[in-house]
Amino acid sequence: RLAELAREAGCYKVILDCADKNAAFYEKSGYRRAELQMRLDLGPPQRGARPPAPAPSKRVLSLLSASTEIVCRLGCAHLLVGRSHGCDDPPLATALPVVTAPRVDPNAPSLQLDEAVRAQAAAGGPIYQIRSELVRSLRPDVIITQEQCRICAVTPEDVDAACVALPSTALVTIMPVTLDDVLGDVV
Repeated sequence: RLAELAREAGCYKVILDCADKNAAFYEKSGYRRAELQMRLDLGPPQRGARPPAPAPSKRVLSLLSASTEIVCRLGCAHLLVGRSHGCDDPPLATALPVVTAPRVDPNAPSLQLDEAVRAQAAAGGPIYQIRSELVRSLRPDVIITQEQCRICAVTPEDVDAACVALPSTALVTIMPVTLDDVLGDVV
């Protein structure tokens, strides 16, 4: 079942830590020995001591297809609480609530689509609608958007206007131009 879950999440490998005495069992299940685990013990475990509580997971709302894919490929799909209308890969992302919608018909013929986008832009309105109530109900800690093209996806200004009631939410804006920029946005 672990391998099945990993495949569904888009993982390319599963790493399992086990005792030498259990290695044969896992090898029968398709696992193989790889690399070496190192450990540094800092003394004997203290009786009654409790490990520190884990930090709460961040709740991430991705409003850009590429950032949704990156979050998932980094093994952090479990942090996503919502997505834009355009986020459809990996397939597991489609189960997330959709918080944006285009204000123009994206399936219209090219000329009509161009005219509708130009009219919307000339009127000074955003190209995309953000479902503010849904965003607030998802309580994201982080919202990821882009700043390159107001036609392509939701912009930081769109998010600011629609999510004014979320002052403690961090807005992460990506604007890659080169491959180094993409890598910089990932880290």
